Amino acid sequence: MKALISFVLLSAHSGYTVAQTTGTTSVSDIAASSFSMLFTLAIPVAIIYFGWEAYKQRQELAKMNYDWYVSHVPLVNGKVVCRYCGSNKIMVKNGRNNSNIRTHYCGQCGQGLYYSLEDWRI
Repeated sequence: MKALISFVLLSAHSGYTVAQTTGTTSVSDIAASSFSMLFTLAIPVAIIYFGWEAYKQRQELAKMNYDWYVSHVPLVNGKVVCRYCGSNKIMVKNGRNNSNIRTHYCGQCGQGLYYSLEDWRI
């Protein structure tokens, strides 16, 4: 990624010019300019797009919390049970990439049941 950014910066701001007649533009200059402009615009657009997708996924997972699960699957003897196998062995694992979303899953069959947010990032 660093190599790509440095290439784009070098191609966009290079002082290297080919000897040419004043007032003319070569095809290679136009291609390099178009290429650098494409990457200059594409990188921020990609960052915004993937950031928005991650935000939407987080909002969707936040809706599937403990209250949602209990409303769909009744408690058995006051305990949460798996909707797939009926086991009451519920385990918790942290989300990926340092996210604050925790997954509550069945310790027997491994199916994800509901999600919770850690409160330490308030």
